[in-house]
Amino acid sequence: MDRQAYEHLTGAVIGGKYKLLRYLTTTKMSVVYQAVDIRTMTAAAVKIHLSEDSRHLLLFEREAELARLLRHPHLVSSYDHNMVGVSVKGLIVRFIALQWVDGISLHEIIDRNRKTAATVDLAQAAVLIREIADALSYAHQNRIIHRDVKPTNILVDVRRGAMLIDFGIARIKPEQTVDAKPIADTIGNRVESLGIRPDKRGGLGAVRYRSPEQVLRLEDIAEHCDQYSLAITLYEYVTNGISPYQEWMVTQTKTGSLNDPEYLRSMWNSAHLQGTLTPLHQLRPDVSEATWLTIKRALEREPKNRFPSVAAFATAFERSLKPHSGARQEKPAPNDKSDSSRIQISVADLLKQIKLISRPK
Repeated sequence: MDRQAYEHLTGAVIGGKYKLLRYLTTTKMSVVYQAVDIRTMTAAAVKIHLSEDSRHLLLFEREAELARLLRHPHLVSSYDHNMVGVSVKGLIVRFIALQWVDGISLHEIIDRNRKTAATVDLAQAAVLIREIADALSYAHQNRIIHRDVKPTNILVDVRRGAMLIDFGIARIKPEQTVDAKPIADTIGNRVESLGIRPDKRGGLGAVRYRSPEQVLRLEDIAEHCDQYSLAITLYEYVTNGISPYQEWMVTQTKTGSLNDPEYLRSMWNSAHLQGTLTPLHQLRPDVSEATWLTIKRALEREPKNRFPSVAAFATAFERSLKPHSGARQEKPAPNDKSDSSRIQISVADLLKQIKLISRPK
């Protein structure tokens, strides 16, 4: 398959509906374009499948079904999909048409914050985490575990806030009670019809955000793995991209091994299983002990020692920011210019500055 050819389809009309306006990015298994439905003039994102592996195609179809069936204010839903394939400029195109998000990824926000030495407002971080926790809670209620929560899979929309995307490697928990949710039943039936059984390969997910149970490939991976990944995402968001295991990684990694992807992957796996966490208030003196202990609990290696749900984690984080929680009072006074190199900025403020990045050229 000529992957590069799929990156040069700007201007083409897919499935007689979606005109590709702008190439956005290429991932391991797909290429993404900004598009418009020429019948309704509705903005969309079109994700085109790249892999020739039959299992990857089944996972792509599962992602399409989940995006169609799951409806939540902080989940990106699909408009349409075609898994048979349509011919476009001599290429066979299998695609998913998704809601357009007028914003950028949390990964891009973190990168910009790092470059500008910005300090993320903790209250704004709590809003973002609550929105993603709500989306995950909805999925969990329907027996669906995301398994790939990370900054690149969180988009921040100018109007709708944080949006969780990409259920490509989601796990559907086996039905355990007669009171299973209707949506889960529908998805479960659809998955079975595709010949895909609930995935027991726990090693999936971005290694930097992978839970210990994913590293160990445990068969009974449950909702707590998403909580762990969300906690790492939160830690990186408020530290401009520093992992809670980064200091441990620096002390453990052999000199000259930084360019060896396999070695680094094994080191990240080791970090999740035996690495030492760097307390958040060592990097952010304005963070209270209560806030750090909240995040630390969500990062417990034993799933049973984490919060009972991702919603409970979000609530605990919000409460830890209140004055009675023992928050440190080490922020500069309003007229204190001694820390002028640090910029206090919220997600909303940042998006106002960079909104044009999401507009068509």
